[in-house]
Amino acid sequence: MNQDVVGVLVDRAALAKVRGLAGRSRFEMETGGVLVGCRRGGYLHVTDASAPQASDRASPFRFWRSPQGHQAFAEAAWRKSRGHVSYIGEWHSHPEDEPSPSSIDRQSWATTFASHQRPLVFVIVGRQGLWLSVQSSSASAKALIVREDDGTGQLFS
Repeated sequence: MNQDVVGVLVDRAALAKVRGLAGRSRFEMETGGVLVGCRRGGYLHVTDASAPQASDRASPFRFWRSPQGHQAFAEAAWRKSRGHVSYIGEWHSHPEDEPSPSSIDRQSWATTFASHQRPLVFVIVGRQGLWLSVQSSSASAKALIVREDDGTGQLFS
């Protein structure tokens, strides 16, 4: 499969969901989940996100996602879509206005990419901004910026 990804389309509802879930903690603790969606040509299309689970662990500067709940969320999306929608990446929050990835984030993403061997989306939600990238090789993930916002979603490239 061609690994080239030219952008990421994130549905408005998925954006609102991760921002709302991140804000519940008032950014006192990191939180997160998985992203589901599909590939559309050279784009990854994020359609939904899982909520934090009771089995997750969080601190002000770290988030550990347990597989419980998040795996079931991704599998349910896959079944409902008859195999069209699947796990496409991860999201978590940072207690900063404009988030940026830590060295722990980058290492985790490289490991996740290596285990999946396909492009994945990684999102960090901050108090004001959002950091989004695609990991499509062993090279370090780079931030994408919003290129278009049409009311139904945002296109990052």
